[in-house]
Amino acid sequence: MTSKCVLMVVILLTLEHFTIGLESDEICKDSQNTSRSMGISIKGWKNETGNWVTKFSAWKDTKIPSSNMSIDISQKVIECAGREIVYMEGIVNDVSFEDSNQELRFHPNCGKNAAISNDGRSVVKLNLDDPVNGVVLTNRPLKNNELFEMRLDKKNTKFQYSFCIGVTTYAPNGFNIPDHMYNLKFLMEFVFDVGDRVGVMRNNFGTLHYFVNGVDMGPAASNVPYPIYGVFELYYNTVKATIVNDPVNGVVLTNRPLKNNELFEMRLDKKNTKFKYSLGIGVTIYSPKDFKVPDHMWNLKNLGNDSNNNLLKLSINAWKNYTGKWVTKFSAWKDATKLPSNITLDITQEVLKCAGSDILHLQGIVSDAASENGEGNENLHFHPNCGQNAAISNDGLSVEKIKMDDPLNGVVLTNRPLKNNELFEVRLDKKHTKFKYSLGIGVTIYSPKDFKVPDHMWNLKSGNWMMYHADSYKDGDLIKQYYGRNFNELVVGDRIGVMRNNFGTLHYFVNGVDMGPAASNVPSPVYGVLELYYNAAKGTIIQTTHGADK
Repeated sequence: MTSKCVLMVVILLTLEHFTIGLESDEICKDSQNTSRSMGISIKGWKNETGNWVTKFSAWKDTKIPSSNMSIDISQKVIECAGREIVYMEGIVNDVSFEDSNQELRFHPNCGKNAAISNDGRSVVKLNLDDPVNGVVLTNRPLKNNELFEMRLDKKNTKFQYSFCIGVTTYAPNGFNIPDHMYNLKFLMEFVFDVGDRVGVMRNNFGTLHYFVNGVDMGPAASNVPYPIYGVFELYYNTVKATIVNDPVNGVVLTNRPLKNNELFEMRLDKKNTKFKYSLGIGVTIYSPKDFKVPDHMWNLKNLGNDSNNNLLKLSINAWKNYTGKWVTKFSAWKDATKLPSNITLDITQEVLKCAGSDILHLQGIVSDAASENGEGNENLHFHPNCGQNAAISNDGLSVEKIKMDDPLNGVVLTNRPLKNNELFEVRLDKKHTKFKYSLGIGVTIYSPKDFKVPDHMWNLKSGNWMMYHADSYKDGDLIKQYYGRNFNELVVGDRIGVMRNNFGTLHYFVNGVDMGPAASNVPSPVYGVLELYYNAAKGTIIQTTHGADK
């Protein structure tokens, strides 16, 4: 995404200096609350020769030290009625996220022992006696679910180690490339043979995965921030490597619409064997002239109707009835693909007398309740904001513990509130035997969007109801001991669930069996909570329509 602001300033000067913007100490203070805002500072003065000198600076708090910005500003001084008018015009560009759709290649800013070739796709070590100084970064941030994959083209046998791959939050522009990326986060070392491929990917839930020869090695880290750049390091024995071509981003359209009964036919001229999938063909209503081509046509979802689907329309009709009183009829509607779309109206009316006339005053709020509650008809899955030891996968349906030695930090929440009588059910897919405790499940009033996920829900002393062991808890306090089956005794394949009914009563389930009321007066809305606690290593949401209110 490119952010641009055009600055046009005309200043009438009566003094010999001027300043627009913030001083440096104010910049640091102000930037704490403006993570996506861009600031510009302009200072001008007359030098000893009487000429105007102007200093420009721009800044942006992106939490990325090397966010790239360019300033293109012109200045001229005009004499008018004995006064000097300084006229400045220009553009400040934030280029941190420009060209996000360009082909993935290496950035020219690289380690002193790395040489980039093959139109930016390959990197070669210059001095084989130098085991480090071979760091290269991608030219742009990686997209969510985009695989940055490298093929080992050449290696020697002088040293014991080989290449490294990973990601970094630092943009390559202005980045002081280290001799070895070991001191930075999210890096993994490999020892392989020529022709082998390694890759790294951040999914849309913030989980980092590494790949070897196309095989996903599982979650390696969670809560990885965005944006991130791909990193590859020619480490010790690695001499040359090349970026492997993208399996998507190959969409093309015809130059004109197809006629009726016209066959659009293609011949396959070349094919490799790296992946198991191949061609796609079809039609679209969109003209290629102003069409933003997607990376994969499967990802194109009702582009033409999106804008209309999000419009909420309101109709108000008012009239005097036979008694002379004002009557007003309100209606609201939304053209939505997901039905029913819940709309709430909160509107007040009053009639005022003014200069012999009736003034009808209406005010209020029309809201799309489905959107406010996180798309109430959307299937349940886990929200990407999760515990630091939890990694979400399987399109948001599964969660897996990253480090088994950490008994906590495995809390995940549902992406939306639970409906009344909706069962949030999870299957235990993987379990270890190192500890004596296991799963936790429950609900909380806190939305995952802005929730600081605790290491253990038991430590949250407000707004949560949880079950651990065989006991039911509220805000960390025991409310019902020996309530039901002991979660610590569950085995792989067992299912646990939680439901709030329409009377505010909370029920827990084991393998579909209701264990009875566990708590009452539970407010609405509440979000489902699962905790990979001690031995629990992996769980998956079981999609169900168990009595949920529509």
